[in-house]
Amino acid sequence: GISAGVDQAYARPFESVGTTDAWLMAVAFGLQIYFDFSSYTRMAIGSAKLLGIELVENFDYPYSAVSPVDFWNRWHMSLSRWIRDYLFFPLLGKKATLAAMCRAALVAMTLCGVWHGAGWPFVLWGTYHGALIAGYHVATYRRRTAGVSVDSVATPWQHLPAMLLTFGLVSLGWLLFRSTTIAQAVGLIGRALM
Repeated sequence: GISAGVDQAYARPFESVGTTDAWLMAVAFGLQIYFDFSSYTRMAIGSAKLLGIELVENFDYPYSAVSPVDFWNRWHMSLSRWIRDYLFFPLLGKKATLAAMCRAALVAMTLCGVWHGAGWPFVLWGTYHGALIAGYHVATYRRRTAGVSVDSVATPWQHLPAMLLTFGLVSLGWLLFRSTTIAQAVGLIGRALM
């Protein structure tokens, strides 16, 4: 299955991986973790309903997200909301300046990486997502200060480039998450970006 194929691909020395292979590894692991995790949560939601308990939805088509913030609003939503409410907002403080938002995003997501595991690749993955969210806040701020509406309604075709870019950036992050060493993580990212 996909899991065995992903395991075999990540067992290879990263020096033997080409650009196409690195992207296939990123996308395959992204699909594997999504299907595994969303299936488990769907089973938990269904089992809870049998007992009359309503659990919250945990995934809302995350790979159709149009920004890093949108991705985290759709991916593992119970964890994302916990990170937002108990890490990001307290770190943000009372003044929601751009610098404070970027700093809070970096720290909160780095801690999210540490929560997933003690290895450095998890820390890199969390910091990477923090940088993506901070970059999104900077881009949104620049658009607003330039007088460009960031809340305008767009057609699905207008969303497609943003969706593809977000999918690509999230997929690169999966290389960090799945790697077992920093050397492998950095090596695979380098291969993907060759």
